[in-house]
Amino acid sequence: MEPLEAILHTLFRPKWERDPNDSEYDGIKEMREVCSEKLTVSFCHSWPTPITIEKDAYFEHLEAMAEAFPDWSYRAKVWRSSSGQAQEEEGKDGRVVLSLVMDPCGTHTGVLKLFGEVVPATGKKLTFPKELVHVHFDKSGGAPLVHHIEFSKVIDMQANNTGDLAGVPGLLFALSRPIPPPASHILSTVPPYTAADNRDPNFKLRIQVML
Repeated sequence: MEPLEAILHTLFRPKWERDPNDSEYDGIKEMREVCSEKLTVSFCHSWPTPITIEKDAYFEHLEAMAEAFPDWSYRAKVWRSSSGQAQEEEGKDGRVVLSLVMDPCGTHTGVLKLFGEVVPATGKKLTFPKELVHVHFDKSGGAPLVHHIEFSKVIDMQANNTGDLAGVPGLLFALSRPIPPPASHILSTVPPYTAADNRDPNFKLRIQVML
């Protein structure tokens, strides 16, 4: 496996939490180690407006997800050229970019602690739509590190139960939870943020109306 592909395999690993047979193994720690301290992560779809977060916030989110979805799988595949090689491109920042597609899935068997909410396990199996992701690598310090991750767009909406939404919005849709502030305040009237049931089609309208 090529070095950059190996990093992608670590970052979007099939198994991301601790190995019960190896007390020293910590998948999330390994994921952090292949990322630059200046890592930024952008979510360009599904949220009302694109958002960007930094390294600590991203991994806090992943730790919460690992606790709630211990069987989580990204089901990620590297975007390849016709020759079968991982297709490298040059990003606007001059860094090497590899792309991949993923359609994550997982079962909500643990407590989800996210955005100040505590969501007890529901046992629901979540399947997300297929999305395109771009990963930017920084080679300036010798060994390559992940500098930026861009969750770019949904490319296939078949066979999902998250309202055709990816990431946190899709997760909240599937669990019938409202989106967190400040987006909830922006869209609070379509329908009311306090609506008891967000499973109706208006939920999807509410979080997409600003796109």
